[in-house]
Amino acid sequence: MGNIEKGRKGEEQARNYLAAAGVHILGTNLQTEYGEIDILGELDDTLIFFEVKTRHGNSFGEPESAIDRRKKEHMIQSAQSYIMHNFESDPNWRIDVIAIQKISGNPTEIKWFKNAVIE
Repeated sequence: MGNIEKGRKGEEQARNYLAAAGVHILGTNLQTEYGEIDILGELDDTLIFFEVKTRHGNSFGEPESAIDRRKKEHMIQSAQSYIMHNFESDPNWRIDVIAIQKISGNPTEIKWFKNAVIE
């Protein structure tokens, strides 16, 4: 399985996890001029932009460690661009990270980091 397939499988696991937690999924793989929004959801009148990071194994560290300063900037720009093009007024919103790690022989671990990226 290639990295793109693994990433898509991770995003599917994230969608299922979030839906079970009560998040209303509004869209997936949304393109902006600054990058892709993996999952867009809504919970408690808050628009949530989700970045999904998936790792198979532990040789590259935990999935959330892949969110560097540059990635955070792109996530903020993507969220702001999406809001500007789709809303007349500024909704309540935040950026969360879903980290999925599968290490051979262990159950898949899913962690939800709320307000992971702050403007």
